[in-house]
Amino acid sequence: MVVENFRPGTMARLGLGPDELLAADPRLVYCSVTGFGTGEGAALPGYDLLVQAVGGLMSVTGDPDGEPTKTGVALVDVITGLHASLGILAALRHRERTGRGQLVEVSLLGSLLSALVNQASGYVAAGAVPGRLGNAHPSIAPYETFPTADRPIALAVGNDGQFAALAAALGRPGLATDPRFRTNPDRVAHRDELRAALRDGLSTHGADHWAEVLPAAGVPAGPVNTLDEAFAYAERLGLEAVVDAGGTPQVAHPIRFGATPATYRLGPPELGEHTDAVFQKGRAAPADRPRGVARGLSPSGVGTLRRMAVDRRTEQPGRAPARTRTNLTLGRALVRWTTTTDHKVIGNLYMTTSFCFFLFGGVLALLMRAELARPGCTWSPSTSTTSCSPCTARS
Repeated sequence: MVVENFRPGTMARLGLGPDELLAADPRLVYCSVTGFGTGEGAALPGYDLLVQAVGGLMSVTGDPDGEPTKTGVALVDVITGLHASLGILAALRHRERTGRGQLVEVSLLGSLLSALVNQASGYVAAGAVPGRLGNAHPSIAPYETFPTADRPIALAVGNDGQFAALAAALGRPGLATDPRFRTNPDRVAHRDELRAALRDGLSTHGADHWAEVLPAAGVPAGPVNTLDEAFAYAERLGLEAVVDAGGTPQVAHPIRFGATPATYRLGPPELGEHTDAVFQKGRAAPADRPRGVARGLSPSGVGTLRRMAVDRRTEQPGRAPARTRTNLTLGRALVRWTTTTDHKVIGNLYMTTSFCFFLFGGVLALLMRAELARPGCTWSPSTSTTSCSPCTARS
């Protein structure tokens, strides 16, 4: 399985595109993640903020009177990763049945548009272009945050029965029979009046009070927690939100398996911890390795790659000079050649090259000796130059 998220065309230029790798191993599942697909948007860089903007998410996020707002986390990246995982699993299932892999393509923009769910469906089916509603819902009320005596609380009242329970818990049962609020369409149509009535009722106590009273009455409600409060809340509910992974605390995976529970054996790797193992993987593979699959690098080859990386890090920020890029290209080619070529051929080439260097050095020494033999000429070891008197040289 291969997963890559370079700009379209990069892997092909490196000889690692899907056509090349699938030809070498037809069972391969090759997942390519792009920002805007492989067509007209292939050259566009894909960043979460950018896709949130051009994909419409920011247009429906934020206060109606404020600026379009991004989400608090890189949500598009997360959604795209989930879609990529789902596509890979489907491709693996296909391979189990047919014995053949395939190319799986996922884009940030496509993933976001599919994740806009009801907002996107409203536009596609009816041409309705939604706007920003703050924390409110376009078709459900009350379904937003409200102030209390100390901090906000979220109410997610999804039906008329829950609204009647909310009105009773607030000590205002008449709200449930008010013609303006009797049904959900009524409440959506009179959203502003509903907000005013609920704010008056909630202002009598703090968020923690209502977070106990309202759920107990069957009303979906909860305070707006900070992250530390959110993790503490999850622990109180028995979700075990934090696990130990090799001595490092990590957020637990949300999927729970009844027969094969997840285990956390390894923590995040140190920088370069597995570099040698990855580059050397396959070097001792059997002789019947599929054609076109290169064997791993030798330890000396890995060392060469490390030196190349160090040289690259010492360059100034930005694109490396042409000379450096040429040297890196030649170095990579040399490492690839030395790890796939017979050692006898390399030895013969080494001896031939050494002989040429010795021959060149001998000729250079004879030329220097002839230069020094001229009258008035001296050799400076410190500067490695020859100087001659002008008058003597002219004579």
